[in-house]
Amino acid sequence: MKLVMKILISILAIIGLMVIVINVVGPGAVLSQFVECSSIVLRESQSPSGELTASITSSTCEDPSRSATTLWISHTGERNGNGSRIADNTSTDFELTWITDRTLEISSPIASIDENIPDSIAEVQIRYRNAR
Repeated sequence: MKLVMKILISILAIIGLMVIVINVVGPGAVLSQFVECSSIVLRESQSPSGELTASITSSTCEDPSRSATTLWISHTGERNGNGSRIADNTSTDFELTWITDRTLEISSPIASIDENIPDSIAEVQIRYRNAR
């Protein structure tokens, strides 16, 4: 009987903790972790030495606030890399040009690129150019 009571109290404590977390951070923040997204690669380009690969992906999610266009820099052949959101999903018009092994240029209509874009990702300098 004591074991049953301990299990019941543990379950109620977990439920109580979940209710507190949802009320503190908001239901959207908790539920958004389970939103389905689909991604496609828009562009991909290898650095001159072939060591690095840059790719731009477009993710479309059930929750539009999680949809984004992301620039990824990874070692060629690896699945994981460093990424940064560069735009919302209003544009798919991006071009990638490696200037050197450590400098990448992205051409796009300037209006489609976020204001808070990084100057570098994974030790690669990122340059942005208005394609219009």
